[in-house]
Amino acid sequence: MVAVDVRPEARKAALDAGAESAVDPQGAKGIRDADVVVDFVSTAATVELGRGMLGVGGRFVVVASGTEPFTLTAGDILEGGRAYIGSYSSTMADLARAVALAENGKLTPVVTRRAALEEAADVLRDLDAGNIVGRAVLTP
Repeated sequence: MVAVDVRPEARKAALDAGAESAVDPQGAKGIRDADVVVDFVSTAATVELGRGMLGVGGRFVVVASGTEPFTLTAGDILEGGRAYIGSYSSTMADLARAVALAENGKLTPVVTRRAALEEAADVLRDLDAGNIVGRAVLTP
């Protein structure tokens, strides 16, 4: 797995979490033939970068609800049998599997910020500004 991020601290967190390598977007431009690309940002630039990394038969999964438009043609989909998928949420079964993985030590979330629920607005602002690497946990 290769992680791509503009922030050095996010690349380090990805390596600490088990990524084989972590590069900035410029370094990712040479990557080809990826089986799966997951876009957590969903801007025109990240979609274009991810599409360039995708291999024949690969899947491009968008998980962020970005608002920036991008172009996708029928040729993009047909060329090489690539699939473009949106994944906005998950099922309760998905949640149960994720919890089981965490309980068995096979999934280690990177929690870099903990805050009281009352601080949710501040945490969301920091998340939106890109000031949080990994996950934030809000507690009641």
